[in-house]
Parts: sequence; C-alpha cells; structure tokens
Amino acid sequence: YTEGFPRLVYFEDSWTKVSNVIFLDAPVGTGFSYSREEAGLNVSLTESGRQHHVFLRKWVAEHPEFASNPLYIGGDSYSGYTVPVTAMDIVATSSDEDEEPKLNLVGYLVGNAATDDRYDTGGKVPFMHGMGLISDELYEAAKQGCGGDFYLAPDPTNARCASAMMAINMVTFAVNPVHILEPFCGAAVRAGGGSIFQGYGGGARRSMLVRDDVRHPGFFAKQRLGLPVECRDNGYRLSYIWADDPEVREALGILEGSIGSWSRCTMLSHYRHDVTTVI
Repeated sequence: YTEGFPRLVYFEDSWTKVSNVIFLDAPVGTGFSYSREEAGLNVSLTESGRQHHVFLRKWVAEHPEFASNPLYIGGDSYSGYTVPVTAMDIVATSSDEDEEPKLNLVGYLVGNAATDDRYDTGGKVPFMHGMGLISDELYEAAKQGCGGDFYLAPDPTNARCASAMMAINMVTFAVNPVHILEPFCGAAVRAGGGSIFQGYGGGARRSMLVRDDVRHPGFFAKQRLGLPVECRDNGYRLSYIWADDPEVREALGILEGSIGSWSRCTMLSHYRHDVTTVI
C-alpha cells in the first residue's frame, strides 16, 4: 500500500483453492448486518448462536451440493464466544429428525479468542512474566500484593496490589496487547464514530485505546498515506475507506439505506452477553 484507495491483490494460495468460505457479520448490528426493526437487535449471545445455526441450515438448503462438505466454524476475538455457542447449538439438535438439512459439523477454530474474562484478563500478568516482559521481582510483588488474583486488580483498597499493577502498566505501556512482537500503533477506531466492543461479560478487556484520526473516506483518498505495512492496525484503518466505498458496497450487495458508515467494531446497546465462560 502506498496511497489513495486500497486495492485488492490476487492471492495465489487462497483458502478458496481448497475450501468454500462464508463470511457472516454477526451478531446482528455488526459489520453490514442490520435489522429492519429495533426489536431485531435485541438478541442475546445464545440467541445469536441459534440465528447463525438457522442461517447455515437455510444456506445449505439452497445449496444442497455443499451439504456433505465438512463444516468448520471459525472466528477471532469476541467470536471466541459466538463460535463455540453456535457449534453447541448445532450439536444439540444434530439428532433431531425434524432438523433438515443436517450440517456436517466437524469442528471449530478460534484465534486470539475471548473465552472467560476472569482468565483472559487475569492471565495477562503471568503471561507477561513468562515472556520476559516484567521482572521476577515485579511479578512476585504483584502476586503477593494481589493474592494471585489479577482479574479485579488493581483494587484501590489494596495499596500493595495497586502499586504493583501500576508498575507493571508503566513498564509495558508500549507493548502491543495483540501481538507483543509487533509495534503498537494504537487501536483502529473511527474518531467520533464506532467504538471498540470492550465488555466481555462481567469485566472489560483492559487495553489502552488510542483514537485514530479516521474521518470521512474522502479525507484519505485526497492525500498521500505512507502507512507502514508492518503495523496491522493500518490495514484496519484502510478498511474504513474500502468498506464505505460506493462501488464496494454495490459489489457486496449492500442494500442502500440499510446501514450507515461501516465500523470494524460496534457497540451493540441491545445485545446481551448471557454466557460468562465458554471454557
């Protein structure tokens, strides 16, 4: 990438050489998915899993030539919840004779997955220690001060825990929370627009968010952008331009007026996270 509108390039080793891939914007309200009525956005995680199951069965019913293909369900980040919940819904009805067509579910895969906020958040401190990002002394101080429970840390009523966690934050503030070996370029979030979905059940994904100066798509198209390719967040920033381009939306079959500006992460005010753990 050098400047202007992001271009697509042909990838010779694409998955589509050996597999068929369906990309689904879910839960409803994310990506280009929408509901004609506000009530349609009032859905829980488990209800969303059921919707994904129904979608897959309807899709296979319309394309029966794919019915016998092995089915894998995949996703990353928050999809660490939605993917296994969807798989469970399929498994729960696999013996139901009324469920047609049958789905040949073989397995599921998740990457950088949210699973249980107590472990996802609490596991960061021992991970940082194991990767050599914090010293033995600092880790021991945090472990003793917080009683080994880093999920709710720092607790303002526990001065030792709060002090140790503050020290850890100070020495790791520039570390990329997504991939510690990559540069941290901030979170790709539209300024004044879409926001990162941080709530994972009882807690929140604790990460520093740096707002991008992501404005109207034309803003980028009119100036040169020397975005370094080693920063994966820059690809996310460019996705705002690409997804909001009229020709792209027409090619994807996005109904005019169905949804406004596209956002990579969406705060769903009506969505209910009713599963605390998928472990």
